[in-house]
Amino acid sequence: MSKRLPSLVILFERISQFIVLLTIFFIPLFSFPLLSDFPDKAKQVFLLFAVSLAMLFYLMSIALKREIYVVRHPAMAGVAALCVILVIAALFGNFSYQSIFGFERDSAHVLSSFVAYFLFFWLVVWMMRQPLALQKILFFILLSGYSVFLLAVFWLIGTSSTLGYLIPGLKELTGMPLFNTIGALEQFALFMAVVCSTALITFFDVGTKKNSSRGRSVLRFCLVVLIVGSFGFVALSGQKFVLGALLTLFFLLSCYFIRQARIYHRGWSVLLPMMLFAFGLLFLFARPSFLPTLPSSGVSTQKPTFDIAANVALRAVRVNPFFGFGPASYRFVYSRFYPEYLNNTSLWNARFEYSYSGVLALITDSGVVGGMVWLFVIFVVVLISVRSFVRERTMPRVLYPGLCMVWLMFVVAMFFMNFSLTLELLFWIYAALLIGLSANHTGHTLVRSSIIPSGAVAVAASIAVGLVLIVRVANAEMLYQRARNEGLSSDSAIVHLNRARLWSRHDDRIVRLLAENILARFERGLQAKKSEDELRGLAQSALELAEETLRLNYNDTRNLNLAAVVYTTVAPSDSSKALDYLTRATKLEPNNPVFFYQLGTLYVEMYEGLLRKGDSPDKKNMRDVLTRAESFFREALLLHHSYASAYIGLGHVYGLRNNIPRALEFTERGYSLSSGDMEAGLQLALFYIQDNQKKRAAEVLDALITSQPDYANALLYRALLYKEEGNKNEARRLFESILTYNPDSVEVKQQLQALQ
Repeated sequence: MSKRLPSLVILFERISQFIVLLTIFFIPLFSFPLLSDFPDKAKQVFLLFAVSLAMLFYLMSIALKREIYVVRHPAMAGVAALCVILVIAALFGNFSYQSIFGFERDSAHVLSSFVAYFLFFWLVVWMMRQPLALQKILFFILLSGYSVFLLAVFWLIGTSSTLGYLIPGLKELTGMPLFNTIGALEQFALFMAVVCSTALITFFDVGTKKNSSRGRSVLRFCLVVLIVGSFGFVALSGQKFVLGALLTLFFLLSCYFIRQARIYHRGWSVLLPMMLFAFGLLFLFARPSFLPTLPSSGVSTQKPTFDIAANVALRAVRVNPFFGFGPASYRFVYSRFYPEYLNNTSLWNARFEYSYSGVLALITDSGVVGGMVWLFVIFVVVLISVRSFVRERTMPRVLYPGLCMVWLMFVVAMFFMNFSLTLELLFWIYAALLIGLSANHTGHTLVRSSIIPSGAVAVAASIAVGLVLIVRVANAEMLYQRARNEGLSSDSAIVHLNRARLWSRHDDRIVRLLAENILARFERGLQAKKSEDELRGLAQSALELAEETLRLNYNDTRNLNLAAVVYTTVAPSDSSKALDYLTRATKLEPNNPVFFYQLGTLYVEMYEGLLRKGDSPDKKNMRDVLTRAESFFREALLLHHSYASAYIGLGHVYGLRNNIPRALEFTERGYSLSSGDMEAGLQLALFYIQDNQKKRAAEVLDALITSQPDYANALLYRALLYKEEGNKNEARRLFESILTYNPDSVEVKQQLQALQ
């Protein structure tokens, strides 16, 4: 080796360390108000670019040390460089994946692809450390296998439309529709293959050479990414692909340290209590939740309890032991047991209370099994770290302030009974201890040259970001709860929600509740006949807030439903967007009858809009619209046989077709299930009038007036029936009572003049 090579090695190592420190310094700034509105894609690109540069300089430094045999062969060096370039290009290519392949990309897709390519980079580095003959074989297998698998995936996409039925549980595993699942197969298979290879590297390469330069190099590489990423995804809280790569690295390092500590030789006396404790914690955080779009008519309002959630989860385990294991696997439980939930308990799903940075969401998203394994690993690493740091006192002192701050935050969260934040901070304690363990196993030189300065900056950044995060989260949550208690459309609720948005800009719950308040104010303004400028301003605000909720979380059906309701209320003439949002909601929750009912109602409104047009409407188009409305109502009834609103909707459809007997059949059924719904009763009375059953219509209208004396529509039609019967005194009395509630009614005044 020439004399210049050591200086180049040192230069590349220093450049890599400088990039790491620079990234650690800049990432926390994204959480502060000055840069909080910085585009998310720019944050992603910045982090990926910095990590990729650090990887490249690290690879160049170890290549110049001749630790990689590939530098001795130009052809293999070119193939290796091509693989590395393809990997880094693929990292950035994820942003344009939809435009290239045409698939929808959500967080699960991006997570799997990022983790796969990240581990693929690690696999390439490991292969370049092997002898030249083995390198040729490994690269040939890797590239040819990857190409063959790509061809197989495209063949499946082109020929197989029943993949979800051929692979049991695949749809529940990914939680995505079939056309999205096919697009994730390539990433999923690559992810599984590389995880197995990386596990072999961790256990047999690094584990057998703990004190060798190779072991320290691999651990140093892991530690660089660990320090950058662990304090990076605080600011990039919504980017699950970054978090997924870090969690994968956390898990592999944890497995390595558990193997080094040989804790499993101590028997089940240590492991069994930890597994039971982790299992109990996981069930402690499982809470039932509701979908607010469920109408009250025809559905029991029994309050869900933990016992109900546990019983349904146990029944799910009997059907499918893997996917149904526990309330956290809500996608499987919700899809299989939906009709029973809807008919008996109103317990739609049981899911975790996700925390703000998404750690719980990603760890527990695969169900209780995955969450239990993670908690078990966390507790074992905490045990190893405490034994190592307390007995041997080898922990770098620079990490003491950070750990003290995290423990203090942990105690504060326990005091306020915020269980999600408590488990979140437990994960941060685990991450800090893992950094300390990695520092101890990489040697004193690395601790002095890299860990101490990186740790100092990281600790300072974590303290600042932690304090800002706690203040922002606490204030936003307090204001959000105040606004919920105030009720819709109140001035104080809107003020609280606007202040909460300043503290937490990425919480779609706050924006959704604010949009609901603005929409309620718009509806009240219509009733009060406010000025057009005021109504136009409220309508524009509601539309902007609805679109913002979708930008924050497009896969939340509550946001899609809100956007559809806003467009149908504020802009009824533009029904295309509402149709798109509700169709998307039915794909995300195909067993939810509410969305099918809303689609049917929207098509009925489109039909009535075509009837109101002045020119001659297209009769074929009108028949198609009404047929689609009927199909959606029937789909809702297939999912929930006692869904009152769907029966009433079908009655409306047959009424528009002038098929009054069928309209009466469905409307009577819906009215009996709705327990006296006012609009359903009025529609039933009108059908009775059209069918010349005026006595039964009068009975229904009398019941509505008794239930709600100020129901103007019921009063109007009952007064008209009295007028037809010749009972002018009763008709006059009812018309006059309508004027007390609505003094500007021209129609009622004309009827009174006719009775004079």
